[in-house]
Amino acid sequence: MKPTSHQLLVRELILQLKTGEIDAGYFRNKFGVEILEDWRDVWSEYAADGLLSIDGDRVEAIFFESGALRKTNGRFVWRIDQASGRLNGTFASTAAGSSGKSAATREL
Repeated sequence: MKPTSHQLLVRELILQLKTGEIDAGYFRNKFGVEILEDWRDVWSEYAADGLLSIDGDRVEAIFFESGALRKTNGRFVWRIDQASGRLNGTFASTAAGSSGKSAATREL
């Protein structure tokens, strides 16, 4: 089964999320798609929640936390579920080397 152009785009988006940043210009040039516009509601909500930052074409999905004993940081790697609009994936943190599943939803 050959993947669709959209499936290839989502795959490459996931791969870039694993690096901790997304280059929207890459998707514009390769797929002719404006990912920041197409998923504006998702990006805006997570930016407002402090889960990522958007600077021009760059999207960064990392977090920092200052605990009582130490500072920690980590990274989210999400896949966009087109049917539900949820983000599902994994996280990794320097806090006790923790990692696991991660999900994000939009509440109305």
